[in-house]
Amino acid sequence: MARPYEEDAVWRSMREGGEPDALAVLGIPPWRPLIHHAATELGYADVHVSGCSHSVSVEELQRGWIASSPVASDTGTIRKSIYERLHHAGMLSHISDMLDHVRSSRRTGPRHIVSLPSSAPVPHGTLGDEGVLATFMRDLSDRQLPIEHVVKRAQRSVRSKRLLDLLWQAPPPDYVPIPRAVWWIRMQGALKAKEASYTRSWTYDVVEWLRELLHAPLPTGAWCERWTYATALVLALLRESLLDPFAWHMWLVQQLDCIRGARRACIAQLVAMHLPAMLTHPTISPRMVASLARLACETTWLGAQAQNLLSYCGKQCPAMLVHARPLLDDPQVLFQHVPQMDETLSMQAELLHAAVFPLLPHDATWDAAAVRILDSQLGITPMFLDYFLPREASTTAFAVRRLKILYEWACTPKRRGIHGGVHRAYTATALVRLLNECQSQRLTSSDGRLLPCPWHPPLSIQVTTLAWIDEAFGGPDSSRPTRAAARLLGALASAKLFHYMHFLQHLQCRGIIKPRHEARTSHPRLDAPELLRLLRSIPVHHLAPAQVQQRRLAIYGTRTSESHEEGIERRATQELRTLLSTYGVVLPDAAPTELPATALVPTSPRTAPPTADILDALQLRCRLPHVWLASPYVQSRIVDQFLAPALLHDVSVLSADGFAVVASVLTGMYEMEVLGRLMCALLDGHNLACVVSICHTIVVHACIFDALGMATDLVERLVPYAIAEPTAPPGMEQVVPAAGRGMAVGMARRALHAFGRLDVSVPTYAPMPQAPENPLPKACAASWFDALLTSDASSSVALYASDEAASQLLVHALDRLAQSTDFPPAVLTTYLATLAGTVGVRLDDVVHAWIRRTWCDAHAPHVSSMWTVLVLGLVRHDLVDATRLLQLVLVPFIERAPASHTGWDACMALLYTLVFTYTKQGSACSIGVVGESSWYDVSLIRTGLGCTDGLVPLLAALDTCEAPQRWACWDVLSCQVHKLHAVWLAYPDAVWRGTLALQGAHRYERVRRLIHTFMEQEPRGALLQPRMASLESPLLPPRQSLDDMFDGALAALEWHMVLQTAEALAPDVGVLLFTPHARRAPLDLLLHWDAPPHVLAMLVRYALESFVHARDESIKDAISSLAHLMYAWRLPLACDEALGVRAVEALGRLPASLDVVWRASAALGVLRVASHLAPAAWRQFLTQLPPDPLAASVAQHIRCIASLDVPPPPPLSAWHRHETVHAAPTHADPWAAPLYDTPSMPLTQWGACKTRERIPTSYEATIARPVSERSAHV
Repeated sequence: MARPYEEDAVWRSMREGGEPDALAVLGIPPWRPLIHHAATELGYADVHVSGCSHSVSVEELQRGWIASSPVASDTGTIRKSIYERLHHAGMLSHISDMLDHVRSSRRTGPRHIVSLPSSAPVPHGTLGDEGVLATFMRDLSDRQLPIEHVVKRAQRSVRSKRLLDLLWQAPPPDYVPIPRAVWWIRMQGALKAKEASYTRSWTYDVVEWLRELLHAPLPTGAWCERWTYATALVLALLRESLLDPFAWHMWLVQQLDCIRGARRACIAQLVAMHLPAMLTHPTISPRMVASLARLACETTWLGAQAQNLLSYCGKQCPAMLVHARPLLDDPQVLFQHVPQMDETLSMQAELLHAAVFPLLPHDATWDAAAVRILDSQLGITPMFLDYFLPREASTTAFAVRRLKILYEWACTPKRRGIHGGVHRAYTATALVRLLNECQSQRLTSSDGRLLPCPWHPPLSIQVTTLAWIDEAFGGPDSSRPTRAAARLLGALASAKLFHYMHFLQHLQCRGIIKPRHEARTSHPRLDAPELLRLLRSIPVHHLAPAQVQQRRLAIYGTRTSESHEEGIERRATQELRTLLSTYGVVLPDAAPTELPATALVPTSPRTAPPTADILDALQLRCRLPHVWLASPYVQSRIVDQFLAPALLHDVSVLSADGFAVVASVLTGMYEMEVLGRLMCALLDGHNLACVVSICHTIVVHACIFDALGMATDLVERLVPYAIAEPTAPPGMEQVVPAAGRGMAVGMARRALHAFGRLDVSVPTYAPMPQAPENPLPKACAASWFDALLTSDASSSVALYASDEAASQLLVHALDRLAQSTDFPPAVLTTYLATLAGTVGVRLDDVVHAWIRRTWCDAHAPHVSSMWTVLVLGLVRHDLVDATRLLQLVLVPFIERAPASHTGWDACMALLYTLVFTYTKQGSACSIGVVGESSWYDVSLIRTGLGCTDGLVPLLAALDTCEAPQRWACWDVLSCQVHKLHAVWLAYPDAVWRGTLALQGAHRYERVRRLIHTFMEQEPRGALLQPRMASLESPLLPPRQSLDDMFDGALAALEWHMVLQTAEALAPDVGVLLFTPHARRAPLDLLLHWDAPPHVLAMLVRYALESFVHARDESIKDAISSLAHLMYAWRLPLACDEALGVRAVEALGRLPASLDVVWRASAALGVLRVASHLAPAAWRQFLTQLPPDPLAASVAQHIRCIASLDVPPPPPLSAWHRHETVHAAPTHADPWAAPLYDTPSMPLTQWGACKTRERIPTSYEATIARPVSERSAHV
């Protein structure tokens, strides 16, 4: 094959009239071998010539075509691969150990290796006479004769029937052993010309031989011996795949009807032996059930056994009922068999209905369940199993739909929760990474089992991501947040799950990116579509220099001057350089500033509006304007090239305030990986000043570090700080100094507990007991107090290390700071936290008792501002829980205290500090007083208060109290409604828990006012009483979009109040509850919130009556309502017998044109609620089922759950669990009790670790966590 330029030379010489030159026609010599095994002709080296051209589809024309490389993956040299493997660490020792093992095995092993019968070679003997055959059979049956000697006399061509007879008729006393018989049968099959078709013909010969044996007139003893040998041989052949299972199982079903007498029991025994495998085949199972049903009609012992086999079929394969028409032939069998499986059928119908439910067109409820899984904040592994691998996952379309919902959730501006939405991109990336590993068959469970991918073919993550980008940002009315989508795609690109350059080529193919020679006349930020904005914003700092240049040419063209991104990057880097130098961070390559200092450090006082976040409170938005103006791509380049090297250069100089500022900046820039590396470096350097702030950061963002794979590294570094004893174990003193370790004990254990809730292997600790209450402190407490502030901290802590000393010192400190401002509260708080952490006690009860004792007197003097700062410091060190302080102390005081009480100022100061805003005009709890690190920690504590039980009672108390300060609180609250609304949308159960925490009979009316507040209505307006299941004043319906999927969560509480007082369900209310298209009412959320029995019975009756009275045009809505209820309530259901019979009869009136999916959903829904009815109703139910009602689309969903057992009964409710727990004696040592065992790590792995002498670490035990088997709707 000549080259192009060589062909031109040939034609040029021919045109000149001469003969072609030999050099011009020089080509590849004919003796050269093929370069590639798939090449059709000779070609150039390392190039595989494709056989046919690629046909471009419509999808590739729209999104671009990613051409594969012409160089084949297996045409390169193997030398480089061999050298890479040989250069691997430990390879030389591995090869040496392997050779030593071979050498030792050969030395100690026998000289002659005896081969197994299955590994013997195929003989090459010739045909022999009967004498030679008899000699061969004698040698084959001799167990002492090696198989190598038998091979030499093996006969080649023996008929199948003759072969089987010879195996049994071997010379006495022994017949041919089963392994040798299998070898000879395999040898005979290997010598056949057509081995592929020989298996089926051999199976027919075997079953014919067994049929003759069944009818053979032999004595009973001889026949039993021959039948035993024959069945053992058949089982061995099945294990070796030498028999066709389908033909064998079909023959068993046929013989079960043909054979009579005692030998029929032998066939029934084989049927019972192979019953699990027969149930999996859709053709054999109905015939097998029919044969068993006819056998069960006999009043014999064998008939009773057949009934037991039918019961087993019903338990293992509920779909068998649709083929159970033979059961209708004899009513007696129906009366005996069906009532035994009522409970089992009901539970299995629930599983089957969950398999059919996603196929119905009401995707809103199904998508809402998926979003609730993502909002659940579980660990990455259980979240992936529940989200991508539920029992219903069986098609590629299911995976594509879930992946797009995941991308939508990661970019949704609402429901950001306590993390502000920072965690979503990292969580989505971790889930997509597990999805890629699952599709590549590389994902294993904790017990070593391979988790197979349930769908085929696997989806292309790149193609699906590009399709989602086109759907979300390609339209003219795109409203998706570009920055959130860019951060998501950047995280996917960092994990090598999304190719940025392919996306660039995709936009070039669509013509969105202009050619290089066209000038960019207008500003690139004004006329660019959303896709180009997305391209510029994706943070990809790992690109090669050539790819960065290609990106610059695609966006700015041939521009030589400084681009907009480069200018922003230069200014933002200078702002960060100035900020870090303010906090003493040593910069490795310090450069002179080019901007004036007045533009970077404002001189305004540190006051923030009520709606301010931590960035506004620390004035980071005005100090770093260009940082927040930059795109995520520019921010990523700044962090990668400047900020990360500057922070990790020397972490010893970073103060607590500096860490708070840096952590706020990194969190605002979504650079959590750099923040995790910085925290690991600070913990390695034992910077005790930053440990408390690090622990607060981990508590709030634990799911992010779990998704990044940094949880284990952080846990190993936090374990030393969770040990508080002055006499630490040997070697612990070199890790963390004992002087200040107690200050971080409470927060370190709280951070470890946050990781433990995410299924991370962490040590478990006993809960810290409360310090004893001392209403009257001893006289020596004053001297202890003065010594603690004047002497050395380590000696004072070691001197007063006891529970009573911690309690007495705290009471004395509260008394002194209540009237005086002479003592520094920050230093005092640090000493008290170190002392309390060292002795291992909490101070909640002491603080609560002091406040109640002081505020019980209405004429008590006002407390000083330093007292508030001390309580704030105790909350920061997790010695006093903020939720309990609000719920148990502040809320009762606000509800009952008069407006003129002297404790109102201190109470409002705590509320403004912990709940509402950062500072108040004239308040002592300002950032300048307590420091930036303290305010950073308090702001992180405040983010989780919306999900606690104490916030709803606090808001209800503010709404009903008569103090004038409550109007100021409501004004502040009105500015933060959207924040609490976003948190409650992500965690709807927080509304219900807060409602239950309220006291009094009118708690529903009080919470209803709050509902109208957070639904952006007037909070002080007159509200109606709970409606009696009517819609006189309708609720605000949510918008029909995925962004507002859970806008009905707050309204669900009002629906709960409506149903509590209703006696019947009105049709209009039922339409809103059961039809997701008309109203996204979270019915599963309503029933999850302790629905009373009369509410559940009312919903069941409405759904069944709607199904019974539905017409043909509205039957789908009725089936959807029934399916919605069955999906929402997972426990057993029951209904009135008359209504159940009418529902069963209504199955026969379903329209013939109804799709098979709707028909199956209706049948399974009725089966779920009517399983307790009389057998007569069952007869009617089975009669109306078609012969094959489950189509292929439904069958593949059911196949994945048909082999599952019935799920265990639900656990006891909280009330029953409370009754079963025995109260511990009050005089017992709290450390003598076993450690508190969390689900993340079983305590039995560590034995009798019950004291605080030594706390095991995570690497001292092998953790075996069970795999979550819950589906997406549980």
